[in-house]
Amino acid sequence: MNQNGVYLIDKPSGLTSHDVVDELRRILKNRAIGHGGTLDPLATGLLICLVGDATKLSQYVMAEEKTYVVGIKLGIRTDSGDITGQVLEEKDVSQITEGQIQEVLPSLQGELNLKVPKYSAVKVKGKKLYEYARKNEDVEIPTKKMSIRSIKVLGYENGQVNLEMDCEKGTYVRSWVEELGDRLGCGATVETLRRTRSGSFEINQARPLDVLATETFEGLAGRLVPLSDVLGHWPALKITGRDHSLMVHGQIPRGVYTQIIHFAFESGVRILNEDGGLLALIVRDEQKGIKIARVFSS
Repeated sequence: MNQNGVYLIDKPSGLTSHDVVDELRRILKNRAIGHGGTLDPLATGLLICLVGDATKLSQYVMAEEKTYVVGIKLGIRTDSGDITGQVLEEKDVSQITEGQIQEVLPSLQGELNLKVPKYSAVKVKGKKLYEYARKNEDVEIPTKKMSIRSIKVLGYENGQVNLEMDCEKGTYVRSWVEELGDRLGCGATVETLRRTRSGSFEINQARPLDVLATETFEGLAGRLVPLSDVLGHWPALKITGRDHSLMVHGQIPRGVYTQIIHFAFESGVRILNEDGGLLALIVRDEQKGIKIARVFSS
């Protein structure tokens, strides 16, 4: 079975992203598996697992915009920023209305500088923040630029907020939720978190791990998103003959260059062989206009 592509997993709560990767390695009997963006153990939803040559696409998959559905509990602050942590403070929220929430949301969109979670893998002075937190050691918590594209309230009742959020790479939803709690003056923590989209992939395309574990050899092959479709929203150019030969050896043929330089693209362009397989990735370059970012054995 060709094992170059991605599996779209609906991660359950309670497992780390690495746990999912380990289980998929066992199912596929393949060690060359990674993922395209970590989900906390509490979180559920879309986890893109990269198999074989797809691991070389990791940086591009992780850079994609994500959508989350977030369940928020107002009136509580925890040390971890989610409901699994130690409660630090509780407040009455009976007077907080949905109107008040809607009023602060515009100021919580766009680019924000927020403190990263105390329990995160961000390094300070060579140590991960969670290592300081576990030992109850004092450390200055750094801030990080996070970009929130859109927010929509799905429901509010008795201090429980459900909302949908579109955000860019590097956004810590727990940090955003804590900021919402601060703006409302009552504190807030993440109760549930579900990733429903990553780039062009949607949660309805994903399958639970236990389903994959029972699939036949043919069934597993049918679930694999081919390498050429992993970045399927990037424009594509199919090449053959001498152009193919030059590209394999790291050269952009003149005719290919002329076509691509006029493409309207943000992230990059997929170069496909005559069979539609992924041959190379082209990205923009300040000096050359475009350059080859990666060549695949195709």
